[in-house]
Amino acid sequence: MIIESLTKKISLLVVTSLLLVVSTLTSCGQSKQVLMVRLFLYDVNSFDSGCYQGNGGYSDIGDGMSVTLKNSKGEIIEIGSMKLNAQGKIVTPDLKFEKLDGVCNYNYLFEGIPTNTESYVVVIGGGNRGEVVYSKAQLEAASTTGEWEAEMSLGD
Repeated sequence: MIIESLTKKISLLVVTSLLLVVSTLTSCGQSKQVLMVRLFLYDVNSFDSGCYQGNGGYSDIGDGMSVTLKNSKGEIIEIGSMKLNAQGKIVTPDLKFEKLDGVCNYNYLFEGIPTNTESYVVVIGGGNRGEVVYSKAQLEAASTTGEWEAEMSLGD
């Protein structure tokens, strides 16, 4: 009886260990990436009101609007909320602010996204602005820091 109990415990330990090894190998095989999504709204009226909410035809644009990232199959990877980064300022590649009157800058950082798809779809807000598709190759080629960036703009 003691030997039978000990054998069951050892078998359970071996199975658990094998599952842990398989799980670790599977997760190690899939690389992850960071994607910064930026939206520039060129609209003087929205700018003059502080950029927290767009005006007129841009009333769906503003601080806290949703941003959705999908893979090439249309499956949702992550949903986030765009944040107002700066009113009238953009961050240049050397991390300095550059003044741009009339521009509202919103961004969201997707972290740990899988790189096992050929393209990524970015949807801003409720989707009434459409979807923007970026190929994996396009994001990799445009990257200067190793992190991917997707930039979009609306307005004049």
